[in-house]
Amino acid sequence: MTLLINPLTNLVRYFAVASALLIATESMAVVGKNAPTPPKSTSPIPKVIKPQAATIEWLTIEEAAKRNKTNPRKILVDVYTDWCGWCKKMDKTTFANPEVAEYVNKNFYAVKFNAEGTENIIFNNKVYKYNKGKEVHDLAVNLLKGQMGYPTVAYLNEKLELIMPIPGYFNAQDYQKVLSYINDGQYKKQPLDKYLGK
Repeated sequence: MTLLINPLTNLVRYFAVASALLIATESMAVVGKNAPTPPKSTSPIPKVIKPQAATIEWLTIEEAAKRNKTNPRKILVDVYTDWCGWCKKMDKTTFANPEVAEYVNKNFYAVKFNAEGTENIIFNNKVYKYNKGKEVHDLAVNLLKGQMGYPTVAYLNEKLELIMPIPGYFNAQDYQKVLSYINDGQYKKQPLDKYLGK
């Protein structure tokens, strides 16, 4: 009798475990199919925000002069014309370079000035006007010392005095050297060509 009980007990246990597993598996399948879906979030999915590359903060010459009164800095004036291809290239490459922009914003007030603009400008207690006969603004003539080539960047010291105009297109790498040449006062010690190693 003992022999019959043990195999019978084992068989009962086997069927009990198998039935429990079958029931559990079916329950999980039903839960998976009929389980309520979690509520959708009403908050928007956060967007990944890429850090903005530095861009030059361009001012008018009047704004730069005003800021210079409370926080003196050198001023660079990008003298351009609408028809100047090299001016546009310098805008798209050199001035758009994040390292150039960061250096300019930290050390200079940057001014964009259209040499053929027609508005009267009061700068350094003087009124500058558009010269119809020469088709150029008198301030541009003053900043470029009459050498009307574009692009040219004119640099002013903290007292709003002209340091020098530097004509021509520069790529970002060379322009960073020009900026440090002006900002570090190297223009007082050596010519730009020598500083640039040309």
